Amino acid sequence: MTLAELKHEAQALSVKERAALAAYLLELNFDEDLEFGQRMSRILNDKDPAKWLTLEEVEKGLQAAP
Repeated sequence: MTLAELKHEAQALSVKERAALAAYLLELNFDEDLEFGQRMSRILNDKDPAKWLTLEEVEKGLQAAP
């Protein structure tokens, strides 16, 4: 299956199913790339609100992604 086919299939998923897929893909990255996991942990544990994104900023970034 090609990446384009995977993306097409993902579009057909419900919001709940897409969230589960996103969590699964993130888990794969954590499992396969120790540095990625450490980097993500630092980002997620950062207590500085100046570095946080709003929901709108996240959605805008996701819409701009290929």
